[in-house]
Amino acid sequence: MSGQAPAEAWAPPVGPPRPPAPPVQSGSAAPGGGFGDGGPLTAYVWSVKSAIALLALTLALNLAAGFAAKSVLRGAWGAPIETLVVGAILLLSYAVQLATLWVVARRHGYHLSESVGLRGVTSPVAWFGSALGAAATVRVFALLYSAFMIAAGLKLQGWDASPMRYFAPGPLGAALLVLIVVVVAPIVEEMVFRGVVLASLRARWGDTAAIGASSFVFAAMHISLFSFLPILAVAVVLSVLFIRSKSLWVSIACHSAFNGVGVVFLLALRARGVV
Repeated sequence: MSGQAPAEAWAPPVGPPRPPAPPVQSGSAAPGGGFGDGGPLTAYVWSVKSAIALLALTLALNLAAGFAAKSVLRGAWGAPIETLVVGAILLLSYAVQLATLWVVARRHGYHLSESVGLRGVTSPVAWFGSALGAAATVRVFALLYSAFMIAAGLKLQGWDASPMRYFAPGPLGAALLVLIVVVVAPIVEEMVFRGVVLASLRARWGDTAAIGASSFVFAAMHISLFSFLPILAVAVVLSVLFIRSKSLWVSIACHSAFNGVGVVFLLALRARGVV
């Protein structure tokens, strides 16, 4: 992806094994104080060109998947088949992103986990507890923000960040909604936006600029003016968690919890016939 390695470099490296990356420890047992200790977030620091190319691919896949899903929903296949096909389209989009990350990491002689910061963390109870608390706090802010915007007379128009539009009511739609939004999306999106984009920018610009730029891009990629501010807020929280803990698993846990609370809320509204 970076355009800097010859074609034969796509194969796993040969010759003497690559020395293991030095261990990266979290800055403290639990959040508090500064953002981090300045150490690298990932064993392989992606080039900015590679990060931009990955973002372009992600945007293209998101747009293509959204267009394909809407085309399916305009058909007359019946709710169960439409739900399965839409779910397959969205899962394929994430699978392509994941495969791209794996290929580039292997091209440079790294495992995927090393290249995006998937590592253990010291004091996991404290960190994952902090992740859940942060997710709940930002979700409350998002709900209050949405209520204020609706009360102000602003309506959702055009693209909307809510995934409910893709899945028909019923157990099948709810199961796929949870699988994609609560499990798959947090893992892949954290790899792309924190494991690659944030880590790449931080190595060159420092904490504040990297957090601001990567969070803005993350919010913009959701293509929803209505939800831009809450998504920006959660992106900042996810970035700080990754920098402080040096473990992408902490950010994934927070992202998953944030989405999970939102899914439960949306399913409850659907059950009452509100959405």
